[in-house]
Amino acid sequence: MKQTGFGKEVIDMVTKTCRWCGKEFESTHKKVFCSSKCKVSKTTNDRKIRREIREAQIHELIIENVMEFLEEGGFNWDNHGVEYIVENAEIIDHQIWSNKVKSRDGKCQVCGSTHNLEAHHIKPKNQNPELTHDVDNGMTLCEKCHRRSSYSVHHIIGVVYSSEQFAVWFETAKASN
Repeated sequence: MKQTGFGKEVIDMVTKTCRWCGKEFESTHKKVFCSSKCKVSKTTNDRKIRREIREAQIHELIIENVMEFLEEGGFNWDNHGVEYIVENAEIIDHQIWSNKVKSRDGKCQVCGSTHNLEAHHIKPKNQNPELTHDVDNGMTLCEKCHRRSSYSVHHIIGVVYSSEQFAVWFETAKASN
């Protein structure tokens, strides 16, 4: 219990955990962030996640409509939009998977950054094709931890790796941050 203000009554200070950074702080009211910086970061990240979810939903809707259109036999080779979607279905599926992984995690799982986020396959997709679009096989990493630095996952263990190699890299990278 601490006293706040000069000559004011004693108000209980409560220890809380910041909803963004996880840091503990003391507060006398309904504050849920340790600082205005964390509040702004969370709000900005929430907006970005909502936008990415909307984009993923649009992609899913497009794919569903195209597949329904094709199943009904309505394919016109002059319709370049349909051709594009059919030819790029794998890319669109990957983008949907990536958006879902990033939306779920919200930040780099190694360093906590919220900038330049990318989705990484925990079990390599070339060895586990059935898990390629499984959200549970994804982890959000920032560009730096994913592939742009000397300690990035692809720099250390390469593009072809085992789940065990990834687990060792992840624990080592997490411990160093």
